[in-house]
Amino acid sequence: MNRRDWVHHSLSVEQLGEAYLLANQVENAGACADRAVMLARGRGERGNEAWALRLLGEIASHHARPDVATAAAHYDAAMTPGLRARDAPTRASGVAAGPSSSMEPGRDYSGP
Repeated sequence: MNRRDWVHHSLSVEQLGEAYLLANQVENAGACADRAVMLARGRGERGNEAWALRLLGEIASHHARPDVATAAAHYDAAMTPGLRARDAPTRASGVAAGPSSSMEPGRDYSGP
């Protein structure tokens, strides 16, 4: 495989994590989200990093007793100026994580 084949690999891993979370496989979802953050940071894919951090926030809030502080920290990290949703790829299929997602594809979070 050449380098081009690995472009946006972090996004694929993040989407797998979304699927695991929807299947209530929280441990697998967390492993994918952590891996996606690492891949995105390593490749400078800032928008994909934001999606993966948002997924970590979803995972932290998914439990019967949500870890609100951890979820908020992940959501805040995803919304830092360098990781705003305008850098994230557009998702034709919409939000995979459901209505509790704090970031919506297509919404401009860049401010005024």
